Amino acid sequence: MIKIPAKTPNVKQTTKRSAAPPFARHNRQLSTSFLILQELIEMALQQAKMNECKSPGYTCSDEECGTGLVSVFREEVDGEYRILITNGIPDHDYSTGATRPNPNEVCRHPSYMKVPLNPTKGSFTPSGMGPVGIALSGGFFYNHLSTPMGDVAAVVEAESFDSCSGHADPQCRYHYHKVPNCLNPDRPCELVGYMMDGFPVYSYCDVDGVRLTSCYKKVSGDGSMQEHFEYQPDEDCQLDEANGYPFEDGRGYGYVFSENYPFVMRGFMGSNITSICEVY
Repeated sequence: MIKIPAKTPNVKQTTKRSAAPPFARHNRQLSTSFLILQELIEMALQQAKMNECKSPGYTCSDEECGTGLVSVFREEVDGEYRILITNGIPDHDYSTGATRPNPNEVCRHPSYMKVPLNPTKGSFTPSGMGPVGIALSGGFFYNHLSTPMGDVAAVVEAESFDSCSGHADPQCRYHYHKVPNCLNPDRPCELVGYMMDGFPVYSYCDVDGVRLTSCYKKVSGDGSMQEHFEYQPDEDCQLDEANGYPFEDGRGYGYVFSENYPFVMRGFMGSNITSICEVY
């Protein structure tokens, strides 16, 4: 992994060496990982600061797909906003170890997300299909659904998850429907990314020695459909409808992956839901 000095102190950026063809602006070939990184970052920051947002339209491309691709990620604070930039390639091994190999390849999806630095809570808003946040690994967060009909992804797609619990969709976008297995087990409640409303996302969390659990209860069926569950909060669970929790240790509100349904965030609790934008 290559670490490149940041221009500002509020930056996290990583790349991984690869012989794969680089991301190029205007079809111009770039020769080094540093230039690949800087090219993408400069384009994304320019678009973010001008509030230019183009809905992701990337599809699978034979020239930018496969394993071992360069991972590009950067986080920067700009005034009252946090900007997350990724090329969609995770910084860990991917597409290996699945019980049933996924037919979808992983491709680059250069994207950015500009979210409030200090988000405020609103009411629960269910999320749609597709990306709902960006992980610090460079991959994307998706919600709990596999299809618009309500199939639960962590159940019906489990065999296609790789060794880090991610996989690609038909648009070749690498994403997670459950907590990534590649996290350091010695770091519980680890920050793993941000949702489109700006609130942070954490891995499994314990509070006062108790694992935070979802309040969705199975009321029918085999648990493979969202209609099999209802939100029923009680003293034995802690997470809200979006799988969020108000931490009292200084972190404030954040989303938490859970070991039980819905496993991941079902929607948003923020009052300002932004978008994930294509870098072009």
